[in-house]
Amino acid sequence: MMPDAMTDAARTPPDAAVDMAPLAELIGRLTRDNQELAAAAALWQERARFLGEELRALEAGPIAGDISPMGESPQERAVATERDVAGARASETVIDRLRRLIGR
Repeated sequence: MMPDAMTDAARTPPDAAVDMAPLAELIGRLTRDNQELAAAAALWQERARFLGEELRALEAGPIAGDISPMGESPQERAVATERDVAGARASETVIDRLRRLIGR
């Protein structure tokens, strides 16, 4: 066999060890980055879904029971505020879950 025709494996001394530690570290880092990006994508998808629902509700117009012929009463305003707060709490719960998932 000619020396030029030898493969890389044949030229490598048998006692030479391949250092896999840098590759393992890279794989670990990329896995963590991938998890963080997946959590961020899920967060933005949830925000988009929520805002899409809000937009559809606005485009549909007011609900007949929400409009009073005498104008807006304090009770109606309080109910609307409670609904908005409940939506914000639900959204925060999703955000908190995603933050725990990515470890922030």
